[in-house]
Amino acid sequence: LLMPQLDALKALWPAAASPAFPPVNMGFTRGESRLFARSGNAASTDIGLTGPNLARYFSVMLGVCTLLMIYRVARKFAPNDNFLALTAIGFTAFIPQFTFLTAYITNDNLANLVSAIYLLAIVHLTTSSDTKFCAGVLILAIVAAVGLLTKLSLLYEFPLGVAAITVR
Repeated sequence: LLMPQLDALKALWPAAASPAFPPVNMGFTRGESRLFARSGNAASTDIGLTGPNLARYFSVMLGVCTLLMIYRVARKFAPNDNFLALTAIGFTAFIPQFTFLTAYITNDNLANLVSAIYLLAIVHLTTSSDTKFCAGVLILAIVAAVGLLTKLSLLYEFPLGVAAITVR
């Protein structure tokens, strides 16, 4: 999912698309307030965007979308309880592993987002009318397939989906 953005960055600013992380400036020289020292490459420093930074921003965006899906699941589960929804995203946002993975470049961020979407699809399927049941099952199957393409550890979605369909 990130390759089109990296290709566009490379086309616009070839020097900024370097896959190398900038060197770490542990000394914090006088007047320097950033952790990363200037790389001497004016193009990437001027726009403040490099390939790894773009990948991290994308990961953070996936983490924020995951929190929004968790909020939506909680609102769907308890429509009149805004406190429950805010508490759910608050607990999730401050789990150290979630915060670490959100700032890290990995496909676990997409796996978390797909899992939250799958949970939303299950809650929607179990509360939907009979006319929307087939569409709900199709959406559940598509999200499960995307989950398996993202990460094989999302295999748990299939028995969970079958259980939701059986309960419905």
